[in-house]
Amino acid sequence: ILFVVGSASSLSHQQARMLETTASVKTIHVLPGVLLEGPSRPAWNLVSNQIHASLKSGKDTLVLLDSNEQVDIQDRRRLTEAVGLMLAPYAMLVGGLVATGGETARAVLDSWGAASLFMLGELEHGLPFSFARIGDRPLPLLTKAGAFGNQETLVSCWRFFTSLLREQDYPTVRKLL
Repeated sequence: ILFVVGSASSLSHQQARMLETTASVKTIHVLPGVLLEGPSRPAWNLVSNQIHASLKSGKDTLVLLDSNEQVDIQDRRRLTEAVGLMLAPYAMLVGGLVATGGETARAVLDSWGAASLFMLGELEHGLPFSFARIGDRPLPLLTKAGAFGNQETLVSCWRFFTSLLREQDYPTVRKLL
């Protein structure tokens, strides 16, 4: 499971801290400046290699944009596009995606070539459960607005996907698509 918290919302970061203390996830903090500098910089490659190693080893991974570093409003779009660019190579290593921040979700899914989402329901009110077609496979997806939910929301997402992806139900859900 890949969690991407691109929202600067303090609630999203509280949810991420709760996820870190409750679930077995590998957290990778990303400074916005590293993303804005681009892939030619050594710091970009260091972070990208950490993400790759975590996902390749099968660990649930939390990519968390550091909210302490201020980003000019004019750079927000470039920042979310950079998140997508950094995660683009790892689409096939991800079994489920939880994305916080609508622009973040869109950037990641665009970089993975997802043209449409298939909505199946809601985990919580306002927290849609969907599938995106990535290449020839369906990818389960939960998306939420940055300032949405309670402190347990990302933990609830983790529990839901842990059950879905690691139990017998996933082949049944695949047949729906």
